[in-house]
Amino acid sequence: MIITSKKIDILVLVFLLLSTTFLSLALKFNFLLNSVFFLITPSIYLSLRSKNIVLRNLIFTIPFAVVTGIVGDYILLWEKAWYVPTVFSFRILGVTMEELIWSTASIYFCIAVYEHFQDNVKHKMVDKHLKTFNLMLGFLALIFVVSLILNPRILHISFFYFKAELILILFCLYILLRYPRLLFHLTKVSLYILIVSLIFLLVGVKLGNWIYTGTQFIGWAKIFDLVIPYEEVILAFIFWIFSVEFFEYFDDRVHLLKS
Repeated sequence: MIITSKKIDILVLVFLLLSTTFLSLALKFNFLLNSVFFLITPSIYLSLRSKNIVLRNLIFTIPFAVVTGIVGDYILLWEKAWYVPTVFSFRILGVTMEELIWSTASIYFCIAVYEHFQDNVKHKMVDKHLKTFNLMLGFLALIFVVSLILNPRILHISFFYFKAELILILFCLYILLRYPRLLFHLTKVSLYILIVSLIFLLVGVKLGNWIYTGTQFIGWAKIFDLVIPYEEVILAFIFWIFSVEFFEYFDDRVHLLKS
């Protein structure tokens, strides 16, 4: 039996996941180390295997992760949704570097997996829709800064986590309805990314990488004796979907129609 390069890639990714899970639990990794080993290490491997995905991925990922990470986490910190210990000596509006590194690494990782295994089409470096998306992020950042200066209470949104997830789910459904073939491609990489997301969540909670302190959650799930807000479980299931869908929607809609 001939083992193809993609099958070797899958074996490498599975090995990295299993070894990282063991090392994390045995050595009690902090949030930063878990992000490095669970997300950044496999992303580096995939980037070396498919070097053409790196720059396009970064152009999309960094603005998306930084803007939404700071805005979203700032609002959730007002709700006192969680507390995140940090190894750094500073926070950005209360948001830790660990949270920003996680959001950037997570988005890059999801897109890298999808692009490596499912997207072999040659793309432009920056699509016009991607420029539009970054302008939208800039506008969101501007509204956030103006709100902080003029009236920070505008940003005090009760049950923000769940409301934001509902909006993301609706947008994802909209994209899938417009480009139904995307679901076929997403399904092929779904199992691996979902497993990584869920293991990362469970290991992080078990090791106290973050501590839930809020009350504005819709409920609590008990998984392996770990008590986790439903919103966190939902995010583990949808984060990769909207990361990839947003990237595809704002990167190459013409290809989506032809795929």
